[in-house]
Amino acid sequence: MAFGSIKDLTILGELLDKDVAPGELINYINENAIKDFIISGNQLYLTQAHDYISNIQNGIIKLEDLSRTHPHLAPEVSEVVQLVGNEIEKNEEIAEKVIAGDYTSQNDLLPGGPGHIDHNKLQLALGNLENKLHDSSLNSMHHLMDTTNNIRSFLLIIPFLAASLSLYLSYAYWQNYIRPINKIIEAIKNNTGGNYNIVNGDFKKNEVGILAAAYNDMVQTINFERESLKEQNLQLTAQQEELTAQNEEINAQQREIAATLEKVKEGAKC
Repeated sequence: MAFGSIKDLTILGELLDKDVAPGELINYINENAIKDFIISGNQLYLTQAHDYISNIQNGIIKLEDLSRTHPHLAPEVSEVVQLVGNEIEKNEEIAEKVIAGDYTSQNDLLPGGPGHIDHNKLQLALGNLENKLHDSSLNSMHHLMDTTNNIRSFLLIIPFLAASLSLYLSYAYWQNYIRPINKIIEAIKNNTGGNYNIVNGDFKKNEVGILAAAYNDMVQTINFERESLKEQNLQLTAQQEELTAQNEEINAQQREIAATLEKVKEGAKC
C-alpha cells in the first residue's frame, strides 16, 4: 500500500489535475496520504518485528536446550545466544521508539546505524556451532560404531562361551554324578567276590554323595560284623579243640580202667 487508501490516491490525483497551489497539495499530503502511509508501514514493521523476535526467542530456547544436553557445545551456544540477544534488545528498543512516534528510528537498523547487527560475526558464530555439532555427530557416530562392533564381537564370542559352558557342565556332571556312581557300581561288583571295600572319593553333598556315604556305612557295618564272626569262630574252634583233648583224655582213662578190670577178672578165675 503506497498511500493510505484508494480514496487518498483519487483525491491526490484530482488535486494534481486541477493544478492547485503547491501549498494546498503539500498540506493535503502531510495531513492525509503521507501520514497514512507512514502509519501503515510502521504497523507492518511492528508486526514483522514481533514475529521476528518471537522466532528468535524460540531459537534461543532450542539453543539453550542443546547446550544442556550437549555441555561441550556450551561456549559456541553462549556466543550465538549473546549475539542474538543483543539483536533482540536493539530491535525491541527501536520498536518502542516507533510506537512512541519516532518513525525515523527504523533507519538505525541500516548499516552504520546503532541498531545494525554485524551479521558476518553472527554467521561466523553459527558456523562454529555448526562445525562443532558436525564434529559431535561424527564422534557420536564413531562411538556408536565402536559400540556396535563391540556388540558384534561379543555376539561372535557367545558360541564359544556356550561351548565352554557346555563342556564345563558336562565335566561337572561327570565329576559329581557319573564318576561317583561308577565307583559305587564297581565296589558293589567287588562285593560279590567277598571283598567289602568302601568307596573312596571326595563326594559332594548331593544325592550321589548321600548314597555313597550310606554305602560306606553299610560296608563298614558288614566288615565289623565279619570281624566279629571271625573272632567268635576262632573262640569256638579253640573251645572245640579243648573239648576234643578232654574227650581223648577221658577215653584214655576209660581204656585204662577197662584193662584193669580185665586183669581183675582173670585173677579171680585163678
